[in-house]
Amino acid sequence: MRWILLLTLVRTIWCAHGACEPIRIEMCRGLGYNVTVMPNLVGHEIQGDADFTLQTFSPLIQYGCSAQLHLFLCSVYAPMCTEKVPAPIGPCRGLCEQVRARCFPVLQGFGFPWPAALNCSKFPPENNHQHMCMEGPGEPGPANPIQAVSTSNGPWGCSWYAKSGLYIFLNRSGRCAAACDADILWSQKDKRIAEAWMAVFATICLVSVAIAILTLLRPRKRPVLTTTAERAIVFLTICHAAVAIGYVIRLAAGRLNVACTPAIPIHPQDQVVLAQQQQQQQQQQQQQYLTQDGLANPYCAAVFLLLYYFGYAAIVWWVAICAWWCIMARKWTRTAGNYKEDSFGPQQGFSTIAAVAAWGLPAAHTIAVLVTRDVDADELTASCFVGQQNAHSLLVLVLAPQFVYLSFGATFLLVGLATLMLPRRPAVTPTSTSMSTSTSTSTSTSTSTSSSSSSAATTTAAVLTALTASHANPLMRPQREIAGKSSPAEIQRRQKQLLIRVGVFGCLYAALIICLTSTTFYEWWGRETWLRAPEPSTAPRVPARPFLQLFVLRLVVTLGAGIIAAAWIWWPEVTSICRKLPHCKQPPHKCHPVPVVHCYNAATASNPIPHQIHHLGHLTPPSQHPLLHQHATIANSQMPHRNHKKHRKHRKYHHSGSETQV
Repeated sequence: MRWILLLTLVRTIWCAHGACEPIRIEMCRGLGYNVTVMPNLVGHEIQGDADFTLQTFSPLIQYGCSAQLHLFLCSVYAPMCTEKVPAPIGPCRGLCEQVRARCFPVLQGFGFPWPAALNCSKFPPENNHQHMCMEGPGEPGPANPIQAVSTSNGPWGCSWYAKSGLYIFLNRSGRCAAACDADILWSQKDKRIAEAWMAVFATICLVSVAIAILTLLRPRKRPVLTTTAERAIVFLTICHAAVAIGYVIRLAAGRLNVACTPAIPIHPQDQVVLAQQQQQQQQQQQQQYLTQDGLANPYCAAVFLLLYYFGYAAIVWWVAICAWWCIMARKWTRTAGNYKEDSFGPQQGFSTIAAVAAWGLPAAHTIAVLVTRDVDADELTASCFVGQQNAHSLLVLVLAPQFVYLSFGATFLLVGLATLMLPRRPAVTPTSTSMSTSTSTSTSTSTSTSSSSSSAATTTAAVLTALTASHANPLMRPQREIAGKSSPAEIQRRQKQLLIRVGVFGCLYAALIICLTSTTFYEWWGRETWLRAPEPSTAPRVPARPFLQLFVLRLVVTLGAGIIAAAWIWWPEVTSICRKLPHCKQPPHKCHPVPVVHCYNAATASNPIPHQIHHLGHLTPPSQHPLLHQHATIANSQMPHRNHKKHRKHRKYHHSGSETQV
């Protein structure tokens, strides 16, 4: 009776756990056992459900984070079954913890948590006669899921580097990353020098931009930013200010917080596994390396966005300035002057195109970097940028855009300079029209007189024409500003001054871009040579090293461009303020007496009228001008003189039609 009850109980337990059945899951075949039992350890009733769930782990298995992952998953979803043991045989807790220690950081990096069904606490702690479980063959190499360090020949796959012992191999990307505190290409002294230059020029750049902003906010009678080029230079200055802020964030946050990434993100549940490892492995797990995917670090991501996006936005704004200057140079050559201040250069349409290009093209570059996740840290400055550890990314995402933008900007500048060398078409101005009318009037008047007076009048007209060709008549008052509008001469002067200032700025900024592109090309060309281990040779070789001066020059050029752009804004205002200071004012010039030239005709030669006397205070004295020297007898015998020591105000007189006026 007892045996019947015992057999009934065993049969009941056996039926509750199910009977052993062959493994029909393709992924779990060939693991050392070929039968399983359902339901499995996670509650699946049929093997089809277990197979469907295992397919979701295929990317993780192909990734290769753990050599025991395949066995662990099959021991959970298709546990071993034997007739000698009534319960299914699953994994041991040690196997689960080893797999979790290697694969959980990978899942966490992709944004996935560790599955709750694979909680290691529900598995037996060890294999014994009370609880049978599978322990697994163990992991080859260290238990670090991110790095694998060899004590003799450097990291796996990093032996071709000259200083292979200072690198950490990353299983996730299959690349070698330099240790955060390693001195591979630069010494600690070089890094301190670079940080000092960075701090000084970032501060100067921000101060210069602040002065420029205060200058623009100063109230004025007339608007300051009237053309597209002036507004573009302001935007360019703001972009360089953002770049300087990026360097300030790097200095404030520190090298470790910006450029370094822990070798393994330690989870609280992994402390049991780490406590069982050796002391050397624990030290290796605490190492940090120069980040190669800086988007996970907020400091690194912020520095990258400020340096990369706004740096290229400033370059595109410079290209827009060069295009505007080229168009205006051609317009300035074709027409001698443009007296409409509002129509100087392309305005609304060109401004829209320039803004779209300046903000859109760098955004496209930034999106490409975010998709490829090529944000990495630099060893020298510890700032996050693109291509600091990848030569291909440096070529495609940094050097190529710089070269393209430099080519466009230089082409616009050369075309503009070639256009300005062409002869300029003369323009017919109101002044020239009045002069020609006055000359024709004097010629007709002198023809109607007698032959003797005609000769004297013709000589006098020739003298006055030669004198007034290069000098303005002081008796003609300049055209004053009426209703807030400037005179055509004043508008033309401002346009010419603006064209010269913009051209000088474009050429100077082009020189800075050439320096920036040259240093980037120098880094791309020689990086592999500097890092690669020297080939075996019988003769001793000195390893190639980069020049620190060129990399510091690139840093200075990047921040110095912002200083120059801001100075272009505030320099005219500061100089005008300095001229108004008392110690900057010059003493008044002493005025010397000059002769007076009388203009008259034959009808009034005997009785000269006082109002025929004209003061030509700025004309050359008769003894110095050749035309006056030839006709000295006419000027000395028939033209009375006035006392030059007495200064009188000009009076309004009524002139007759027979008089010749200048």
